[in-house]
Amino acid sequence: MRRCSTNRWCRTLQVGARCSDEEANPRTERLMPNALTSLPRLGAGALAAVCLLGVTACGRGDDDSASADAPVASTVETAAPTTTPATTVPETTTTVAAVVIEATDELTAFASEHGALVADWSAQLEVFGEQAVDHLDDLSAAPASPGVREVSDELVAAVGADATDPGLVTLRDFAASASEALRLAADGDHPGAFAGFLDLQTQADDLTAVVDLITG
Repeated sequence: MRRCSTNRWCRTLQVGARCSDEEANPRTERLMPNALTSLPRLGAGALAAVCLLGVTACGRGDDDSASADAPVASTVETAAPTTTPATTVPETTTTVAAVVIEATDELTAFASEHGALVADWSAQLEVFGEQAVDHLDDLSAAPASPGVREVSDELVAAVGADATDPGLVTLRDFAASASEALRLAADGDHPGAFAGFLDLQTQADDLTAVVDLITG
């Protein structure tokens, strides 16, 4: 799986959050701190594409507003004011600890039997992410959307309701939520689908660790 550019995804999430605020979506503000951390490989395309739901419309609106409200340049020359040199503040960086998933017997057995299914699911999420950028008004219109829903439901069934391994529970719940978000999009509830994928962002680190362990 491709490694995504963290800065690109962070910028996408920040703009998506700002626009969704204009749509009165309270969940985005709560999730914004996560946008400043490194997004994992798995499904980053899908998550970022969904966050772009508000980007295109708001971006076009910002462009129109900027052109309409742009101030007229003044032709009057004024003396440059005396300025005080700015104080340079050294940048600080934050290291996010990698998520470690224990390879329990239950998880190892699942990986042996269903590793190919997990790999297929991950690949279809990436394809969906690439296509969704062209279907921001209706994510369910992305050609890969039905396939993602189908394989997500298949993965949920494969893990089963009785799974106790934390990694498998994370995998099952993420797949179930992704399927539900796409169902909402298909039913016309696009704000609900958007909010669903934003919620999934909080599970992305754990999910990537699980998938990497299963697909090896």
